[in-house]
Amino acid sequence: VKQGKSLDESFMKSMSYPRSQFTIDRAAINWMITVNFGKGNEMDYSNTERDEFRYQQRGYAKYADITRLFGWKPLRKFFRQENLDIRAGGDPKYENDSDDRTYRLSLKAGVDLTPLIHFWGIHPVKPIALSDRMKGANLLISDNVKELLERYLLLIPNTNAAFRKHYKDVHPDPTYCNNPLYGCGWYNKWQAIWKPSHYEKAVRAGQFIIDTYWPPSPCAGLNRKKCLMKNDKCMYSNKKKEKERTCFEKNEKFYHDCSKYLTKKTCKPTFCYYVKNVGCSHKCATTKIRTCKIAKKGTSAVKICKYGKKPNPCFNMCCDI
Repeated sequence: VKQGKSLDESFMKSMSYPRSQFTIDRAAINWMITVNFGKGNEMDYSNTERDEFRYQQRGYAKYADITRLFGWKPLRKFFRQENLDIRAGGDPKYENDSDDRTYRLSLKAGVDLTPLIHFWGIHPVKPIALSDRMKGANLLISDNVKELLERYLLLIPNTNAAFRKHYKDVHPDPTYCNNPLYGCGWYNKWQAIWKPSHYEKAVRAGQFIIDTYWPPSPCAGLNRKKCLMKNDKCMYSNKKKEKERTCFEKNEKFYHDCSKYLTKKTCKPTFCYYVKNVGCSHKCATTKIRTCKIAKKGTSAVKICKYGKKPNPCFNMCCDI
Protein backbone atom coordinates (compact mmCIF):
# COMPACT_ATOMS: atom_id res chain seq x y z
CA VAL A 1 0.00 0.00 0.00
CA LYS A 2 1.41 3.37 -1.02
CA GLN A 3 1.49 6.23 1.46
CA GLY A 4 -1.57 8.43 1.11
CA LYS A 5 -3.52 5.81 -0.86
CA SER A 6 -6.49 3.90 0.50
CA LEU A 7 -6.38 0.12 0.92
CA ASP A 8 -9.10 -0.27 -1.72
CA GLU A 9 -7.27 1.87 -4.30
CA SER A 10 -3.96 0.15 -3.63
CA PHE A 11 -5.65 -3.25 -3.93
CA MET A 12 -7.24 -2.27 -7.25
CA LYS A 13 -3.88 -1.12 -8.64
CA SER A 14 -1.99 -4.17 -7.37
CA MET A 15 -2.49 -6.12 -10.61
CA SER A 16 -3.22 -5.39 -14.30
CA TYR A 17 -4.42 -1.84 -13.64
CA PRO A 18 -5.94 0.01 -15.51
CA ARG A 19 -6.86 -2.86 -17.85
CA SER A 20 -8.74 -4.49 -14.97
CA GLN A 21 -10.07 -2.58 -11.97
CA PHE A 22 -10.93 -4.90 -9.10
CA THR A 23 -11.59 -3.29 -5.74
CA ILE A 24 -11.95 -5.66 -2.79
CA ASP A 25 -15.74 -5.75 -3.19
CA ARG A 26 -15.47 -6.34 -6.92
CA ALA A 27 -13.03 -9.19 -6.28
CA ALA A 28 -15.66 -10.72 -3.99
CA ILE A 29 -18.26 -10.44 -6.75
CA ASN A 30 -15.75 -11.92 -9.19
CA TRP A 31 -15.57 -15.02 -6.97
CA MET A 32 -19.27 -15.27 -6.08
CA ILE A 33 -20.45 -15.30 -9.71
CA THR A 34 -18.35 -18.34 -10.57
CA VAL A 35 -19.74 -21.84 -11.11
CA ASN A 36 -17.54 -23.19 -8.32
CA PHE A 37 -18.89 -20.74 -5.74
CA GLY A 38 -22.47 -21.45 -6.76
CA LYS A 39 -21.87 -25.18 -6.34
CA GLY A 40 -20.22 -24.72 -2.96
CA ASN A 41 -16.84 -25.83 -4.27
CA GLU A 42 -13.39 -24.52 -3.44
CA MET A 43 -11.58 -22.09 -5.71
CA ASP A 44 -9.81 -23.92 -8.51
CA TYR A 45 -6.06 -24.14 -7.79
CA SER A 46 -5.18 -26.56 -10.59
CA ASN A 47 -2.39 -24.32 -11.96
CA THR A 48 -4.12 -24.44 -15.36
CA GLU A 49 -6.09 -21.88 -17.35
CA ARG A 50 -9.04 -22.72 -15.07
CA ASP A 51 -7.11 -21.70 -11.94
CA GLU A 52 -9.07 -19.11 -9.95
CA PHE A 53 -6.21 -18.05 -7.64
CA ARG A 54 -3.15 -17.25 -9.68
CA TYR A 55 -2.66 -13.75 -11.10
CA GLN A 56 -6.10 -12.73 -9.83
CA GLN A 57 -7.05 -10.38 -7.00
CA ARG A 58 -9.71 -12.75 -5.69
CA GLY A 59 -6.87 -15.15 -4.92
CA TYR A 60 -5.42 -12.84 -2.26
CA ALA A 61 -8.44 -10.68 -1.35
CA LYS A 62 -8.81 -12.60 1.92
CA TYR A 63 -5.71 -10.79 3.19
CA ALA A 64 -7.27 -7.44 2.29
CA ASP A 65 -10.39 -8.43 4.21
CA ILE A 66 -8.34 -9.40 7.27
CA THR A 67 -6.64 -6.01 7.09
CA ARG A 68 -9.79 -3.93 6.78
CA LEU A 69 -11.51 -5.91 9.55
CA PHE A 70 -8.63 -6.25 12.04
CA GLY A 71 -5.91 -3.84 10.91
CA TRP A 72 -2.42 -4.45 9.52
CA LYS A 73 -0.90 -5.94 12.66
CA PRO A 74 -2.19 -9.54 12.21
CA LEU A 75 -0.64 -9.88 8.74
CA ARG A 76 2.62 -8.22 9.77
CA LYS A 77 2.95 -10.56 12.73
CA PHE A 78 1.92 -13.61 10.69
CA PHE A 79 4.31 -13.15 7.78
CA ARG A 80 7.15 -12.13 10.09
CA GLN A 81 6.74 -15.41 11.96
CA GLU A 82 6.55 -17.34 8.69
CA ASN A 83 9.85 -15.80 7.64
CA LEU A 84 11.51 -16.51 10.98
CA ASP A 85 10.34 -20.14 10.94
CA ILE A 86 11.71 -20.79 7.46
CA ARG A 87 15.02 -19.04 8.24
CA ALA A 88 15.31 -21.24 11.33
CA GLY A 89 15.13 -24.32 9.13
CA GLY A 90 11.40 -24.89 8.97
CA ASP A 91 9.89 -26.68 6.01
CA PRO A 92 8.13 -24.18 3.71
CA LYS A 93 5.97 -27.06 2.44
CA TYR A 94 4.02 -27.06 5.71
CA GLU A 95 2.09 -24.15 4.24
CA ASN A 96 0.26 -26.77 2.17
CA ASP A 97 -1.65 -27.65 5.36
CA SER A 98 -4.46 -25.17 4.85
CA ASP A 99 -6.09 -25.86 8.23
CA ASP A 100 -2.84 -25.14 10.04
CA ARG A 101 -2.36 -21.94 8.05
CA THR A 102 -5.90 -20.82 8.91
CA TYR A 103 -5.16 -21.52 12.57
CA ARG A 104 -1.88 -19.57 12.50
CA LEU A 105 -3.57 -16.60 10.79
CA SER A 106 -6.35 -16.72 13.37
CA LEU A 107 -3.85 -16.66 16.23
CA LYS A 108 -2.44 -13.38 14.95
CA ALA A 109 -5.89 -11.88 14.28
CA GLY A 110 -7.21 -12.93 17.68
CA VAL A 111 -10.38 -14.44 16.20
CA ASP A 112 -11.35 -17.63 14.37
CA LEU A 113 -10.95 -16.76 10.68
CA THR A 114 -12.30 -20.08 9.39
CA PRO A 115 -15.58 -18.57 8.02
CA LEU A 116 -13.70 -15.87 6.09
CA ILE A 117 -11.14 -18.30 4.64
CA HIS A 118 -13.97 -20.70 3.77
CA PHE A 119 -15.81 -17.92 1.92
CA TRP A 120 -12.70 -17.17 -0.13
CA GLY A 121 -12.61 -20.71 -1.48
CA ILE A 122 -10.35 -22.57 0.95
CA HIS A 123 -12.54 -25.04 2.84
CA PRO A 124 -11.43 -26.63 6.11
CA VAL A 125 -10.04 -30.11 5.53
CA LYS A 126 -10.95 -31.37 9.00
CA PRO A 127 -13.56 -28.87 10.22
CA ILE A 128 -14.25 -30.48 13.61
CA ALA A 129 -10.57 -30.80 14.49
CA LEU A 130 -9.91 -27.23 13.34
CA SER A 131 -12.86 -25.91 15.36
CA ASP A 132 -11.64 -27.74 18.47
CA ARG A 133 -8.18 -26.28 17.98
CA MET A 134 -9.63 -22.77 17.71
CA LYS A 135 -11.69 -23.24 20.86
CA GLY A 136 -8.63 -24.56 22.68
CA ALA A 137 -6.88 -21.27 21.89
CA ASN A 138 -9.94 -19.20 22.92
CA LEU A 139 -10.42 -18.04 19.34
CA LEU A 140 -14.07 -17.21 18.58
CA ILE A 141 -15.73 -16.39 15.28
CA SER A 142 -16.32 -12.67 14.79
CA ASP A 143 -19.67 -11.05 14.01
CA ASN A 144 -17.67 -8.51 11.98
CA VAL A 145 -16.94 -11.32 9.53
CA LYS A 146 -20.62 -12.30 9.45
CA GLU A 147 -21.65 -8.72 8.67
CA LEU A 148 -19.07 -8.56 5.87
CA LEU A 149 -20.28 -11.82 4.30
CA GLU A 150 -23.91 -10.72 4.54
CA ARG A 151 -22.99 -7.47 2.79
CA TYR A 152 -21.12 -9.38 0.10
CA LEU A 153 -24.26 -11.36 -0.77
CA LEU A 154 -26.07 -8.08 -1.43
CA LEU A 155 -23.47 -7.25 -4.10
CA ILE A 156 -24.16 -10.29 -6.32
CA PRO A 157 -25.70 -9.08 -9.61
CA ASN A 158 -29.37 -10.11 -9.57
CA THR A 159 -30.08 -9.38 -13.24
CA ASN A 160 -28.21 -9.62 -16.52
CA ALA A 161 -28.06 -5.81 -16.63
CA ALA A 162 -26.43 -5.75 -13.19
CA PHE A 163 -23.94 -8.38 -14.35
CA ARG A 164 -23.04 -6.30 -17.41
CA LYS A 165 -22.55 -3.22 -15.22
CA HIS A 166 -20.17 -5.18 -13.00
CA TYR A 167 -18.31 -6.35 -16.12
CA LYS A 168 -17.93 -2.73 -17.26
CA ASP A 169 -16.71 -1.70 -13.80
CA VAL A 170 -13.93 -4.28 -13.71
CA HIS A 171 -13.01 -4.22 -17.43
CA PRO A 172 -13.78 -0.68 -18.66
CA ASP A 173 -11.81 -1.21 -21.89
CA PRO A 174 -11.73 -4.99 -22.53
CA THR A 175 -8.86 -6.22 -24.68
CA TYR A 176 -7.23 -9.64 -25.17
CA CYS A 177 -10.55 -11.35 -24.42
CA ASN A 178 -10.20 -14.45 -26.59
CA ASN A 179 -10.03 -17.09 -23.84
CA PRO A 180 -13.43 -17.81 -22.21
CA LEU A 181 -11.78 -19.42 -19.18
CA TYR A 182 -10.45 -16.27 -17.54
CA GLY A 183 -10.35 -12.47 -17.54
CA CYS A 184 -12.57 -10.44 -19.82
CA GLY A 185 -12.96 -13.50 -22.07
CA TRP A 186 -14.83 -15.21 -19.23
CA TYR A 187 -16.99 -12.13 -18.76
CA ASN A 188 -17.72 -11.96 -22.50
CA LYS A 189 -19.08 -15.48 -22.35
CA TRP A 190 -21.12 -15.04 -19.17
CA GLN A 191 -22.68 -11.67 -20.04
CA ALA A 192 -24.84 -13.57 -22.52
CA ILE A 193 -25.65 -16.32 -19.99
CA TRP A 194 -26.13 -14.72 -16.56
CA LYS A 195 -29.71 -14.71 -15.32
CA PRO A 196 -31.62 -14.50 -11.99
CA SER A 197 -31.31 -18.25 -11.38
CA HIS A 198 -27.51 -17.87 -11.28
CA TYR A 199 -27.92 -15.04 -8.77
CA GLU A 200 -30.20 -17.19 -6.59
CA LYS A 201 -27.74 -20.08 -6.68
CA ALA A 202 -24.86 -17.84 -5.62
CA VAL A 203 -26.90 -16.34 -2.75
CA ARG A 204 -27.85 -19.83 -1.51
CA ALA A 205 -24.22 -20.89 -1.57
CA GLY A 206 -23.13 -17.81 0.35
CA GLN A 207 -25.95 -18.13 2.88
CA PHE A 208 -24.98 -21.77 3.43
CA ILE A 209 -21.51 -20.64 4.51
CA ILE A 210 -22.99 -18.07 6.90
CA ASP A 211 -25.48 -20.58 8.35
CA THR A 212 -22.70 -23.14 8.82
CA TYR A 213 -20.88 -20.89 11.28
CA TRP A 214 -23.82 -18.84 12.59
CA PRO A 215 -26.73 -21.34 12.68
CA PRO A 216 -30.11 -19.62 12.32
CA SER A 217 -32.40 -19.51 15.33
CA PRO A 218 -34.97 -22.36 15.49
CA CYS A 219 -37.49 -19.75 16.70
CA ALA A 220 -37.07 -17.18 13.94
CA GLY A 221 -40.21 -16.55 11.90
CA LEU A 222 -42.54 -18.81 13.96
CA ASN A 223 -46.05 -17.54 14.62
CA ARG A 224 -47.41 -17.34 18.18
CA LYS A 225 -49.00 -20.80 18.14
CA LYS A 226 -45.94 -22.63 16.81
CA CYS A 227 -43.68 -20.61 19.08
CA LEU A 228 -45.58 -21.60 22.22
CA MET A 229 -45.37 -25.25 21.15
CA LYS A 230 -41.59 -24.93 21.47
CA ASN A 231 -41.64 -23.40 24.95
CA ASP A 232 -38.47 -25.28 25.89
CA LYS A 233 -36.50 -23.28 23.31
CA CYS A 234 -38.62 -20.30 22.35
CA MET A 235 -40.74 -17.61 23.93
CA TYR A 236 -43.44 -15.22 22.73
CA SER A 237 -44.59 -12.15 24.63
CA ASN A 238 -47.30 -9.51 24.37
CA LYS A 239 -45.47 -7.22 26.80
CA LYS A 240 -43.74 -4.20 25.26
CA LYS A 241 -41.21 -3.97 28.09
CA GLU A 242 -39.46 -6.43 30.35
CA LYS A 243 -40.71 -6.86 33.93
CA GLU A 244 -37.52 -5.95 35.80
CA ARG A 245 -35.59 -2.69 35.71
CA THR A 246 -32.07 -3.13 34.39
CA CYS A 247 -29.21 -1.18 32.84
CA PHE A 248 -29.17 -1.23 29.04
CA GLU A 249 -27.82 0.69 26.05
CA LYS A 250 -29.67 3.92 25.23
CA ASN A 251 -29.31 3.27 21.53
CA GLU A 252 -28.35 0.24 19.44
CA LYS A 253 -25.31 2.15 18.16
CA PHE A 254 -23.92 1.91 21.70
CA TYR A 255 -24.11 -1.89 21.67
CA HIS A 256 -20.77 -3.65 21.50
CA ASP A 257 -19.79 -7.29 22.08
CA CYS A 258 -17.11 -6.79 24.75
CA SER A 259 -16.91 -10.50 25.62
CA LYS A 260 -14.86 -11.18 22.50
CA TYR A 261 -11.88 -9.32 23.99
CA LEU A 262 -9.94 -11.85 26.01
CA THR A 263 -7.30 -9.62 27.63
CA LYS A 264 -7.16 -6.27 29.40
CA LYS A 265 -5.02 -4.90 26.58
CA THR A 266 -7.59 -5.68 23.89
CA CYS A 267 -10.64 -4.62 25.96
CA LYS A 268 -11.89 -1.52 24.14
CA PRO A 269 -12.47 1.41 26.57
CA THR A 270 -15.02 3.08 24.28
CA PHE A 271 -17.87 0.85 25.47
CA CYS A 272 -16.11 -1.73 27.62
CA TYR A 273 -14.20 -2.07 30.89
CA TYR A 274 -11.98 -4.83 32.26
CA VAL A 275 -12.21 -6.48 35.70
CA LYS A 276 -9.65 -9.01 36.87
CA ASN A 277 -11.02 -12.58 37.11
CA VAL A 278 -14.19 -11.42 35.33
CA GLY A 279 -12.94 -10.22 31.96
CA CYS A 280 -14.09 -7.58 29.52
CA SER A 281 -17.68 -6.38 29.98
CA HIS A 282 -19.92 -3.70 28.51
CA LYS A 283 -20.26 -0.57 30.66
CA CYS A 284 -24.03 -1.07 30.74
CA ALA A 285 -23.64 -4.60 32.18
CA THR A 286 -23.99 -3.39 35.77
CA THR A 287 -26.54 -3.66 38.56
CA LYS A 288 -25.50 -0.35 40.14
CA ILE A 289 -27.90 2.44 39.19
CA ARG A 290 -25.40 5.29 39.56
CA THR A 291 -22.70 3.44 37.60
CA CYS A 292 -25.26 2.86 34.86
CA LYS A 293 -26.38 6.48 34.65
CA ILE A 294 -22.88 7.97 34.48
CA ALA A 295 -21.39 5.47 31.98
CA LYS A 296 -19.96 7.35 29.00
CA LYS A 297 -18.61 6.65 25.55
CA GLY A 298 -14.85 6.56 26.02
CA THR A 299 -13.64 9.88 27.44
CA SER A 300 -16.48 11.87 25.85
CA ALA A 301 -19.50 13.37 27.62
CA VAL A 302 -21.91 11.09 25.72
CA LYS A 303 -23.88 8.89 28.12
CA ILE A 304 -24.53 5.44 26.69
CA CYS A 305 -26.66 3.64 29.29
CA LYS A 306 -30.15 3.91 30.68
CA TYR A 307 -31.71 2.38 33.80
CA GLY A 308 -35.31 1.23 33.56
CA LYS A 309 -37.54 -1.33 31.93
CA LYS A 310 -35.81 -2.51 28.77
CA PRO A 311 -37.87 -2.93 25.56
CA ASN A 312 -38.88 -6.56 25.27
CA PRO A 313 -37.04 -8.13 22.29
CA CYS A 314 -39.75 -10.84 22.14
CA PHE A 315 -42.69 -8.42 21.91
CA ASN A 316 -45.15 -9.88 19.39
CA MET A 317 -42.48 -12.17 17.97
CA CYS A 318 -40.85 -15.52 18.61
CA CYS A 319 -37.34 -15.51 19.96
CA ASP A 320 -34.81 -17.74 21.70
CA ILE A 321 -35.03 -18.23 25.45
